Amino acid sequence: MRGFATHRTVEGAECASPGAATTVPPFPRRSQPGVAVPTQDAPTGERPFRRALEAGPVEVLADHLTEDVISVRLVTDASGVATAVWEQGTQILAARTTRDGEWGEPVGLAFGRDPQAAVDGPGRVTVVYHRLHGRGVVSRRWEAGRWEQPTDLTWSHHAGAFHTQGARLAVNERGDTIVAWGQKNGRVDWAEPRRLVAAFRPHDGEWQPTVRLARRGMPDTVDLDDEGRAVVLSDSLLQRRTTRGHWRRPLAAVTSADLGVAVGNGRGDLLVVGLDGKDEDQPVRVHEHTAAGSWLLPVELGTTRWTTTTVPAVLDADRRAAVAFPVVDGPVAVATRPSGGRWSAPEVVSARGVRARLPRLAAAPDGGLALLWTQGVPAEPELWAALRPAGQGWSEPVQVTGPEWIWVTEPTLSLAPDGSALVVWVGEPTINPWTRLASRRLSLAD
Repeated sequence: MRGFATHRTVEGAECASPGAATTVPPFPRRSQPGVAVPTQDAPTGERPFRRALEAGPVEVLADHLTEDVISVRLVTDASGVATAVWEQGTQILAARTTRDGEWGEPVGLAFGRDPQAAVDGPGRVTVVYHRLHGRGVVSRRWEAGRWEQPTDLTWSHHAGAFHTQGARLAVNERGDTIVAWGQKNGRVDWAEPRRLVAAFRPHDGEWQPTVRLARRGMPDTVDLDDEGRAVVLSDSLLQRRTTRGHWRRPLAAVTSADLGVAVGNGRGDLLVVGLDGKDEDQPVRVHEHTAAGSWLLPVELGTTRWTTTTVPAVLDADRRAAVAFPVVDGPVAVATRPSGGRWSAPEVVSARGVRARLPRLAAAPDGGLALLWTQGVPAEPELWAALRPAGQGWSEPVQVTGPEWIWVTEPTLSLAPDGSALVVWVGEPTINPWTRLASRRLSLAD
């Protein structure tokens, strides 16, 4: 394989140390008392009994923000410690909770954009981001109570300039890590196509040299199995890495015309959701590639609106799966599949009659699910959520943000080992119109 590069520790202004990167403006973070949390109104008898949710107080991670906050990522380890990573202006910042759920102060990781984050079984958090203006890809890892020094992953190939885009990151339980992205090497005219490149880090070692996988392409998703075999899905081609570190000839992938989402499960299985946006109502089709190396027959789960461009999906280590999408007449629904079973019909989770948008889906190792979505006036959306514990039905939907927030954006969520869900969003409260990065924990009522 051509195109090996030796990694190096990043120095200089392109990647500042946590001390050098400016944290949030010096306004105190604080917790806001919980507000009344209404549930969806629905006539009695329209749906089965659902357990109620309790919402904790709103905690502000970063206050009085004067720069845009985007690309918010959230991961939770096996001990319940959450890590939030986000892009704020020209910087990448991160904050971590204690085991008691309290947020620590944000720290600056680097100057960069579009961070990706993943956590392994031992609780190590890997963050990958692009340098400013796409001038390379860099990785940092949280381990042993501190952030490691950054490592440059950029595929150099003797080029005088770079432009990187679209990184995808995955780790398995023991900590093997794969990251892939698109990269152009050249000068100002950028005459050559964007190459598909990837880097691998074993659980017990350092990053290996970055390699070129294809002359052109962008990664749709990446995944690893428990022994370190890796796959990269790009442009309907499946790139495969062996445990010996060799990349095999790519396989053609059987997918729909438009890719809605592609996810892995850390065991080598891939779930690909395809959208065919030709008509007003577009079908949602699921394609699955097993770790054994075969594509299963596609399954059509239902239809969604023609405006839907991405559909969240989860696939766990036992091959339990779920897909969420807004159905044509408005509400958000979830189709699930048990381990070794068949897909269920989509179950409406939100109230019927609402127009749901931007669904987000998270899964727990035991099969529990959490769903987050927006509804209401598009210019002033409200955040709603629901939980489905393992082996049970969906809870009653609960309002995460309401009239006390002028607007919300960048919603994301993660499930904790105790079954609670942590929701993080960017918004502006009506009582104090400063942009904030805030969080709230949801749990089932006793």
